[in-house]
Amino acid sequence: ARASRWLLDNDGDREAFLRHGRDLGRQLRRLASVVEGDVACGSPEEADRIARALVEQHLAACTQRWEVRSLYRWRREVAQAPEWLLSFRTLEERIGDLERAVREHHAYELPVLSFRVPRRLGLEARLWVEGCCTP
Repeated sequence: ARASRWLLDNDGDREAFLRHGRDLGRQLRRLASVVEGDVACGSPEEADRIARALVEQHLAACTQRWEVRSLYRWRREVAQAPEWLLSFRTLEERIGDLERAVREHHAYELPVLSFRVPRRLGLEARLWVEGCCTP
């Protein structure tokens, strides 16, 4: 019924209807591709520098940072140190560029980035992330 109504409203242009459907499908896939991620940084200044680069380059919609105490194994030794966890929201299609930007600005030999798909994120938030991460 909706297809018939759309065709009537658009002078029966079937190709326009199909294009509209494909465009809508692409947009819905993009909205579904919002991911959250994080990376630990060695100082608050480093976290702030990376955060600014990600947002300015449209690689992240937003970032948050907070101090954490990390316990980890590095080169066969157990170490403990304060770190600053930088979290962000982005689009799946921007992950490659985001990873390159983090590595470019990060002091660690092996910055560990992790990504996850949010279980629940409102449509308005998804639209906002999509708008912010589109150059």
